[in-house]
Amino acid sequence: MKPLDNSEAGDSTRFFPNHFLISLSRLAGDYFQNTVTLLLEHSSEGAFGLIINRPLDIELSALIEEMPDEVAPVLEGGPVEQTRLFFLHSTEKSYDGSLDTGLGVLLSSSDELIEDLKTSRAPANVLSILGYAGWGPAQLESELVEDAWLITPASKKIIFETPFDKKAFEAARQLGVDLNLYQSTTFQS
Repeated sequence: MKPLDNSEAGDSTRFFPNHFLISLSRLAGDYFQNTVTLLLEHSSEGAFGLIINRPLDIELSALIEEMPDEVAPVLEGGPVEQTRLFFLHSTEKSYDGSLDTGLGVLLSSSDELIEDLKTSRAPANVLSILGYAGWGPAQLESELVEDAWLITPASKKIIFETPFDKKAFEAARQLGVDLNLYQSTTFQS
């Protein structure tokens, strides 16, 4: 298993994969207001990410038959394909088609993982995510120039161990930024 890589598709220029995008006040009133997005792929062809701090008010058992309650939190991952289910999980188990993010986190959508979740054999850390965030060529770059996002390195600890309402603050703190003092932010602590 190898990290996500566009070089096989002919595009070796990767910009900010494996980073967090923290929404700033420019996105107030926007779909992405108050979000932290794990940017998994970012190249001249566009970008792909998953929002990691927007829990939905549903259980995975409401989406998948025979799933025990409270197996894994279900998050709203973005505005694209909101019926498509992704899983971010720790690396003690991998599945066919799992993609290694290079962060100690795998991205999967395997039926085998779903079966493991049903029988308590799944990896220790799992986030269930409906939908994803996507940007076309140069779209994210334009938003970055317009100060819509604060970009920080991603970390497994923030993905799995930090409470949803604290993810933005912890991600920003990695750069020495206190979002409580950062006037451009819309987050509430």
